[in-house]
Amino acid sequence: MMETKSLFIAVLLVLLLILSVCFVKKIKLKSKVSAVKEVLDELSTHPDLFSDSEIFSKINDEDLIQSFEKLAVEVSKDRETHRRFVSDVNHELRNPIAVISGHVRLLQRWGKDDPQVLEEGLETIAHEAKRMSIMVAETLDTIRLQGTFEGHKDDTCELESTIQTVMGNFRLLKDDFDFQYQSSVTSPVIGKVYKTHFEQALVILLDNAVKYSDETKSVKVSLSQVENDVCISVSNRGHLLSEAQIEHLFERFYRTETSLKNQNTQAGAGIGLSILKQIADAYQLGIQVSSQKESGTTFSLRVPQSHA
Repeated sequence: MMETKSLFIAVLLVLLLILSVCFVKKIKLKSKVSAVKEVLDELSTHPDLFSDSEIFSKINDEDLIQSFEKLAVEVSKDRETHRRFVSDVNHELRNPIAVISGHVRLLQRWGKDDPQVLEEGLETIAHEAKRMSIMVAETLDTIRLQGTFEGHKDDTCELESTIQTVMGNFRLLKDDFDFQYQSSVTSPVIGKVYKTHFEQALVILLDNAVKYSDETKSVKVSLSQVENDVCISVSNRGHLLSEAQIEHLFERFYRTETSLKNQNTQAGAGIGLSILKQIADAYQLGIQVSSQKESGTTFSLRVPQSHA
């Protein structure tokens, strides 16, 4: 009888111990759930807190903290991608919109009486509208694919005619500038680069050359053969770049002191050359920059030639 009673007490104590453990765990779990809810409420109200790791310490659980920190990293990447997208689209749409506006004004003034002006203007507007549409689509694709250009790795384009088209647009927009073109290539050359991206690269180079030119307002573009590549050089005379500045030129949002003080470039975001670097990396194009008192500043783009 005594043994039965002792066994009953032992079983009862074990049950009480189990219930106590369960109760404690329930309290801890409820506390964790409350802490997680509190953190989520704060994050929903203040998304910027995702970058503040201290907020996750409220959870008091290492596994959950690590999970939230991983989530915070992904959220930060998405927010940065969104910010870059908005900045890139704003930067890259300005030029085609300006070209279209320039030709519309030209048509309004001369197009009614000159069939040739009318035809050329309409062709340019159609071309820039198509390029703008493609650019927006490509920018969206770039965001979706995290900056890859896989869909156009094998694309090619005729380089000289593309250069002439882009330069023609700049001559219209900047009629006070002297745009000179020189080519030592005797036959049409095909480059291993997607046409729209090549146009985008040229627009960035010419736009920079215009913005940073001195009072001479002269921009020179040359096309030459260099081994198995074709070299496109864009030169101007203006503020010279130091070696230290050249080293950082292709970093996103990098601005030189001159660009911050220059009225023509104050509104810029400093992403044009970083976009150029992305294009160059995608198609294995070479980029070189030289800045000397005698010859001015020259950006050279080497494009692999296609012999197919």
